[in-house]
Amino acid sequence: MRSLGRPISVLLRTEHLLTRRRMAVARNQITLLICAALAAGMALIMLNLAAVFGLRGVMPPYWAALIVAAADLVVAGVIAAIALNMSAGPEAEQAAGIREQAIRQIEEEVDTTLTEIREVTDSVHRIARNPLGTVAPSILGPLLAKLLDRSENEDSDTS
Repeated sequence: MRSLGRPISVLLRTEHLLTRRRMAVARNQITLLICAALAAGMALIMLNLAAVFGLRGVMPPYWAALIVAAADLVVAGVIAAIALNMSAGPEAEQAAGIREQAIRQIEEEVDTTLTEIREVTDSVHRIARNPLGTVAPSILGPLLAKLLDRSENEDSDTS
């Protein structure tokens, strides 16, 4: 678990720093895009007025205004269709897959560590409940082996 803590800490800190920086850039971009949209809106109004005044010489003013408005609606529809068909792209899907894989690896490491902690805790509980019963098999095995070796050596000496 100790080996897992440091990389997670570094990962969280770097993600935090990257997110803060990306948010600052996005905030500046949005501000500039809003200014550009206002300027483009004013330009579009002027273009619409120019188109209406230009068409007014050929047709009645209400028809000129309707034609310009219809053209604006068509342009808006095309822009909306393009916007709705946009996606994050394959790079974002690949990055999401890598992120999910990293999360699975962290979960597996945590599960393994928790299993090890449970095993150690169970061993400590067994030792605390029955210290002699827990330690006795590990002591008795070598002790019996030595006793058997001695008795075999004594039997071979007497023969």
